[in-house]
Amino acid sequence: LRETIAKFPNSEQALDTQVLLGRVLAALGAKTLRTATLPAQKNDAQKAFEEAEKALNTVIAKRTDFALLNESNFQLGEIYFTRAGFAEKADTKEEFARKAIDFYRRTGSKEQVLAAQKARIKSFEGRQLEAYRKGNLNEANRLKNLIEREKGKLADFENTSDRTLDAKLRSGQLFISLPAPQPVEFRYDEAGVLLKFGDQFIQEKPEPKEQKKQIKYFLTVTYAAQHIADKATEHYDAFIKKYPNDPMAENLPLLMGMIYLDPNPKLKDPEKAIKYFEEQAQRYPNSKYTADATAQKAQALIDLQRFDEAQKVLDGFLAGNP
Repeated sequence: LRETIAKFPNSEQALDTQVLLGRVLAALGAKTLRTATLPAQKNDAQKAFEEAEKALNTVIAKRTDFALLNESNFQLGEIYFTRAGFAEKADTKEEFARKAIDFYRRTGSKEQVLAAQKARIKSFEGRQLEAYRKGNLNEANRLKNLIEREKGKLADFENTSDRTLDAKLRSGQLFISLPAPQPVEFRYDEAGVLLKFGDQFIQEKPEPKEQKKQIKYFLTVTYAAQHIADKATEHYDAFIKKYPNDPMAENLPLLMGMIYLDPNPKLKDPEKAIKYFEEQAQRYPNSKYTADATAQKAQALIDLQRFDEAQKVLDGFLAGNP
């Protein structure tokens, strides 16, 4: 890919190659980062990400192909989403997360991409007609091949999901992971706005089922994390009914139970909390979150002054986890 770009820098297909190079390098960086244990390996991943970013920014700077520009913005968001996930320092994680969100915000809709691609094809068809008029058959045939390729890309765009939805889903995930501002609810509110947009949007379009499930899950997380009990319960019940025992939701019963250990007397209900903590153990007995649910169940029993039961819960957990 590097050789092709160097050999044909002004080709009509040069930007397509730049995007492909960016995606390949980004995938290489992510793969390297996932298995990296040595500083040299982490440096290799960083170099791959940096070269990918350079290739994608080249496409954006040209501003001659909206579809490729749009894909470049989304892929840059994906690069920083990945880097944020692996960042070891909190400030670096936040920096990468905010960069990812910025690129996701620049990502245009499927309708915009399709309209721009159709206009691009029409432009090439105009150039082809002009070449025929001038008797330049070589140029006309070259443009004919180019038009066919661009029509193929249009068909691909028509059959892919809307990048706007992908971007908003990713942004919602990132807002949840950001360090808590003041007030703490702000990050969840912003995530919730994005996810609710995605939820409404997805009802109108036949998007992949996995996206719909992710949006439902993260909406439940935003409400549970803010201890908005009625909304959290509504979304939790709907999710569990539609996706019972789904691994994605392995922390949801724990989050729901924590709502009812809130010191606010309007929310605090240890009995209800215990119900969710027991559901955590029942639905996800091997989850890493089940240990936390067991500890919180013991705390709920202590709040109810049922000390012997609390001790039995803890003893039973320690016996099974020496």
